[in-house]
Formats: sequence, structure tokens, C-alpha cells
Amino acid sequence: MAGYILIALSILSWGLWGFSGKIATKYNHPFIITALAGLFSPIASIVLYTYIKSSSIGANLTIKPLLWILLSAIMGITGSLFFYSALQRLQASLVVSLTALYPIITVLLSVLILKEGFPAFKWLGLSFILVGSILVIWEGK
Repeated sequence: MAGYILIALSILSWGLWGFSGKIATKYNHPFIITALAGLFSPIASIVLYTYIKSSSIGANLTIKPLLWILLSAIMGITGSLFFYSALQRLQASLVVSLTALYPIITVLLSVLILKEGFPAFKWLGLSFILVGSILVIWEGK
């Protein structure tokens, strides 16, 4: 149950992220937004570091995990830059709906590279997501 509450909180946070990002693009260029968001990250890092020091959370800081963390950060920053750039040009409802397709990339890579199982009925669910995206962009009369 706690995992699903965390999912709901993530959805809420990311929904507010997209909404506030759209408003931010009315005032600043996507490069400025991405750079400033990066500057706010150290504040979060200090809070998290303080929590980590007071808990029993261990860290694996060898080269391989650090490279994966670096790649994750680079992809997050790059994705944010593209996201804010799209928000600047298009409706937030369209941009957020279509960029929400990113889990399909994660699923494909997880199945192909990590060999995670993904039953047929879940593929059906992903196909509904794709159909939904087509309906979002469809300009039918």
C-alpha cells in the first residue's frame, strides 16, 4: 500500500512540475529554467545528506554506480530542457500527455536489457497508452 501512495505522490509532484513549468516558460527561456532548477538542487542535496547521515542508509560510490547516476542526471537534465522547450511552443496539456509516454522506453529497455518479465496483459495496457496518445494529438472534426 505504501508503494502506491508513493506512486500517487510522484504523479501529483510531476503533474505540478509540468504545470508550473508551463507557467515558468512564460517568463524565461527553457535554458534559464533548466539552469536555475539545477541551482536549486544543492538545497535538496543538503537536506537529503543530513537525513542520510542520521539514518542507516548506505551508499555504493564505486565507479559503475556513479557512472549510472551521472547518466541518469544527464538524461534528466536533457529531458527537462527538451520538456521546457516543448512547453514554450505548445499547449501544456499536449506536451505533458505526450511526454508521459516515456515509461514505454523504460519498459522496453527493462525487458530487453534487464530481462524483466512483462506479461501480455501489461503489453495490452501499454497499447492503450499509445492509443490514448494518438487520440490526444488527433485533430479530428
